[in-house]
Amino acid sequence: MNRKIQLGNTDPASDSEGITGELIHFNNNGKWISNLESQIYVFVDTGYHPTDKYGKETSHFNVYFRHAVKDITPNTPVDEVPKDPDGNPIVDPSDLHKKFTRTITFVVNNDAKSPLHDPVPQKVTFDGHIYVDMVTGQTTTPETVKDANGNDVQVATTKAGNIEWNHDTQTMDEVVQKYITLNTGDKYATADDMVGTWHWISGTANEIVLTPTSENPQDLQLVYEKNKSETGPDESHDLPKVDVKVETKTFTRTVVYRGTKDGGVHFESVNGSPDGKNTYKQTVTFTRNISSTTGKDGKVTILKTTPWTAKDDTLGEVVSKTPSAVGYELVDIEKVDAHKINPDKDNPDLGIVTVTYETTPTQPTEQPSEQKNEEPQSMTTQVIAKQGETSIIESTNSSSTQPTTKQGTQQLPQTGNQKSSSLIGLGFADLLSALGLTKVNKKRKD
Repeated sequence: MNRKIQLGNTDPASDSEGITGELIHFNNNGKWISNLESQIYVFVDTGYHPTDKYGKETSHFNVYFRHAVKDITPNTPVDEVPKDPDGNPIVDPSDLHKKFTRTITFVVNNDAKSPLHDPVPQKVTFDGHIYVDMVTGQTTTPETVKDANGNDVQVATTKAGNIEWNHDTQTMDEVVQKYITLNTGDKYATADDMVGTWHWISGTANEIVLTPTSENPQDLQLVYEKNKSETGPDESHDLPKVDVKVETKTFTRTVVYRGTKDGGVHFESVNGSPDGKNTYKQTVTFTRNISSTTGKDGKVTILKTTPWTAKDDTLGEVVSKTPSAVGYELVDIEKVDAHKINPDKDNPDLGIVTVTYETTPTQPTEQPSEQKNEEPQSMTTQVIAKQGETSIIESTNSSSTQPTTKQGTQQLPQTGNQKSSSLIGLGFADLLSALGLTKVNKKRKD
């Protein structure tokens, strides 16, 4: 994205033509460049050098600029952000700050939900930034170049920009508190019946992973009942039994190889896979753990679901065998690209990829029409004149078999030959007559 602008003359004010051999000065062009730099351009290059001198011809110098960029952050004043044609900021700096909160409280299993413990607040924040082309007002992915002074500087490119997010953590941690003990005088021992040990009976606060586009999570409550024994934590209390179930999910992609040698009319299996077969299957299995409890009423409560994990979450690329290796000329897919699986969104059946090999169909060779096998014939006719007269010899030779004529002009056996002989005979008669006439005329002249 270079921008070339013609500035002005470099000739000294005292001599509009300049004097040969004198140094060429920028004059007001230096000011022009400074003005353009302040107007969102970056001065990157010029064909002018301070040692250049006037010659006998007019000199022209190019001065090159690149579009400047601005890094927009949550702290950028709105009035410094480039505007769209309607006068609105291209990017709202407030959209570049995302804050998520969740509060876990610990309460008694009563209507008042009396607190037993200080709440646990959790917070995750994201701060983003994005570059904007100061000339076009569009987001951009900048690149670093050298300016005219040799300094590194960021300039705009034609590639659109994306928000880059920074964060300390994306995770809100799991909170587990099986027992809470209150003593007389404690902050939450607001009545005699609050003193004692309380055990957890319901509610969960699982670990969650957030992104800038997530919804804010809900606040959570962990609910407790008081132990019958007041001497301390009742380790033998029948806490909800936690059941951990392992769940699996397998993703499969199939690559099928086939070939055609007649332009796609018929296909046959081709052993074009890396392992020399006509079908190549890829699978990846993900697992996760689901922790749950079952209450006395039979109600199942999901306590925690871990994220899907796999030893390798990507199906590797599959390279097809070369066409020549399997007896073909072309292949439409030289390699099937690798695919990173999203276990929460992808269908376990990733479908079939068909790789087709092809050979240019062979054009059939035209066969010559059948010919009658006839023996070559030789025919010679000789006419000899007397002394002093013209001698003519006509010879007709057939050294190859005559082809069969088209329907309508076919000659019957022998009949056609007889006709030809008759015509030849007539020709000879005419010739003899002509010779005879010549002889007569010659005698008359004598």
